[in-house]
Amino acid sequence: MRVWASLVVLGLPSSVLADPSSALRDGERAMESLEYNRAIVAFERAAADHQASAADLVAAYSALVRCHVVLGNEASARLAAAQLLDVDPGAEISGSNVPPRVSRFFDEFKRGYRGSAEVSVSLYLPDRTVPGETLELVARVGRGQRAVHSLRMFARFGAAEAPVAVELRRGERTWTGALEVPARFRPRADSWRYWVEARSVSGAALGGVGTPDEPVVVGPTGSRDYRRDPVERVPRPRRIRRHADTHNETLDRNEEYFRQRQSITGKWWFWTGIVLVVAGGTIAGVAIATDEGQEARHGGNGDWPLP
Repeated sequence: MRVWASLVVLGLPSSVLADPSSALRDGERAMESLEYNRAIVAFERAAADHQASAADLVAAYSALVRCHVVLGNEASARLAAAQLLDVDPGAEISGSNVPPRVSRFFDEFKRGYRGSAEVSVSLYLPDRTVPGETLELVARVGRGQRAVHSLRMFARFGAAEAPVAVELRRGERTWTGALEVPARFRPRADSWRYWVEARSVSGAALGGVGTPDEPVVVGPTGSRDYRRDPVERVPRPRRIRRHADTHNETLDRNEEYFRQRQSITGKWWFWTGIVLVVAGGTIAGVAIATDEGQEARHGGNGDWPLP
């Protein structure tokens, strides 16, 4: 019977075995019994559970800070305090059952801590904003999603209108909500604004989309005639690549060849160079004849006689 029970436990899925709530209860009982090492194991198990909510994480990290301070593990206590403030920048460790040295340690650490954790949120809206109808909202939380305790959207459909708050509900992978568009809203002429705030367990801001001072603006859709470009754009001519074996490219190469020849022979230095070469050849011929010992023939006026 015992063997069968152990097999049943081993066959259970990890989601059933790993329960952050039960791990937190185990840690609380161990801490009440002053068994702090056993309590640390239970609280670390609760914090590592992927199903742990933001409230579970705050409870686990707060208890870890308390246990490590009592045991004198300063480095571990500082690590747990940093993890707690990343999850909830407004967290507090206080109460009648909390030792004063624990509260002093955490307050001092919190004053000097500068966390870098920030939550990233993406909001998806329908393509059309229809007056009097409901917009289905879908949001995804990326970085820092385990710290988000609440997600709220604020929408303003007019400069003088008060913002409308929509509480988004957490799902398995997304947050969803519904926003009612006022019947008097004119989507083709008016714009509307929104921003999204992610909050921690204590209500501290974690990030979001836009801000009340710099919200996201959804411009008017306009009419079909208004959006059409009145200027007709002329398409640019397409360049046709010619094949190497075509007749046209052969002609192009010949034309380029004669063009280069004309450009060279048309330069003044081209013919000057030819004359110099001929003169140099004549002078060289005369020098060779003279070196052979023959008397140089010349006329009375120093002219060279023609043969």
